[in-house]
Amino acid sequence: MKKLSFILAALAMVGVACNKQETIENNTTPEEETKEMVRIELKVSVDPETRATMDGKVLKFGKDDEIAILGTSGSTTDIYYLTAESVDSGTGVITFSTTAPADVEIGDYAYYPSDLIVPDGENPINPLQISWPSLYWTTSVKLPMMAAIDLTNNTAVFKHLGAMLKVNVVTPPAELGFLEFKTSTAFVGKYNVDPANGWSLTKVSSSEDINCEGVQATSAGVYYIPIPAGTYSDFQLGMCDSDYSPTASSNFYLKQRTASLSSAITPTRGQMVNLGDFTYDVDEIAEWYINGYSTGWNKNKDTRYIKIGENSYQLVAYAQQDGYRIYDGDLNEYVGATQGAWSGALAAYQNDDKVIPFTENKLFYAKLDKVNNVWQFDNTTRIDNWDWCWSSSYTVEFRSSIDSWGAGVALNKYNYNNNMCWSGEVTVPSNEVFNFKFRTKEGPSGTEQWHGKDGLKIIDSKPYGSAEKGNAGNDISLQLTPGTYMLYLDLHEYNFMFVKQPKD
Repeated sequence: MKKLSFILAALAMVGVACNKQETIENNTTPEEETKEMVRIELKVSVDPETRATMDGKVLKFGKDDEIAILGTSGSTTDIYYLTAESVDSGTGVITFSTTAPADVEIGDYAYYPSDLIVPDGENPINPLQISWPSLYWTTSVKLPMMAAIDLTNNTAVFKHLGAMLKVNVVTPPAELGFLEFKTSTAFVGKYNVDPANGWSLTKVSSSEDINCEGVQATSAGVYYIPIPAGTYSDFQLGMCDSDYSPTASSNFYLKQRTASLSSAITPTRGQMVNLGDFTYDVDEIAEWYINGYSTGWNKNKDTRYIKIGENSYQLVAYAQQDGYRIYDGDLNEYVGATQGAWSGALAAYQNDDKVIPFTENKLFYAKLDKVNNVWQFDNTTRIDNWDWCWSSSYTVEFRSSIDSWGAGVALNKYNYNNNMCWSGEVTVPSNEVFNFKFRTKEGPSGTEQWHGKDGLKIIDSKPYGSAEKGNAGNDISLQLTPGTYMLYLDLHEYNFMFVKQPKD
């Protein structure tokens, strides 16, 4: 511990101007003893050699930045927060200051960010035990650092305590609020610091340790995620909204990506690991619904068009002679066709029109394709084979490794026998690879069939595909951002798609 007067004198010897010690009266109630207060002023910099190991990314303090030191007055050790006042652009030296009792004895170290050192119920506070932050409320780099306040050499130079991940966020959604780094091993918590051994960290295990941390991110660009040096055999990156919390039991992921590692990464202190681009490539599936007699002329989720290709949707549907219309969920309006047209460009719906005409009660291929930036419909292909017009009492299920091939999810249909579209809600718990098939059974005594597809993988950028109609096909792979999905299945063609649901 060093007396305040000594540190101020030593800093003056460095050749950097120090303000004259000022006496400040502490505002207290009359019955309290008034303590003389003095100004603490500390000038620090970041070790140039440490900066050089960060692949040219120079880490600098900025005005209004904050560091912490320990100070003991009487028998009590407290944390004092020093705010940056000015920066010397030439030397990188910055002046930090605060006020403290005149009898305070200053500890041996300074800490950045200022919440690196936290009270833990013990007094005096252990100056060589830090708490690795779980959340960084700034888009600037805040790699945890410590500085030894060295009077012998008249310096106070910060050293990095961890490594840094560099991530380039590409085309993020407007809801982006945070980036998350997550592993299967808890790494956020308390660490003992050994300055004599290269500022190495040793984990102090606790029941409060967590396995993720978040960095504020609100737009496209390069971000830096601080992590303790060590070995990481697996990790995930996540794009989360502004409600993200590392300690929450569940967060809403806009996008999550699992790293494919051939071997563990082992970042060392002061090293930067470039993870490359993190792209928001989630397929924004358009929302279209068949609307007609079989749905009571109302929108119904079980008559949603299923995506079968880029800008291409299809559903085997049923219409009666009075025709049908289409509901555009993205625009929240009904659309139809030019009067009397059987195919062509969609047009605004008019109540007096026979929107999309039909002259018979028939199954048909309802198609939508975007051509030259205009949506075209086609209902000219009729179907005579009604073998798949199962009632809702039949069995249609999604079975998967998500629940170890257990009961799975029962799919349902709008209770109108000629409707072909079944749907159900599927929860994807993580971004790991799962496998699934569809299980069908034609009534209580019917034949059970399992429907897969060789070589098919469902991912965020293409969350749709087709399964085999018969009892055939290998397991279908699935790797989606965790969340709740509506699964839609056309039982006639076995086209299906997963549509991520917004958070509650």
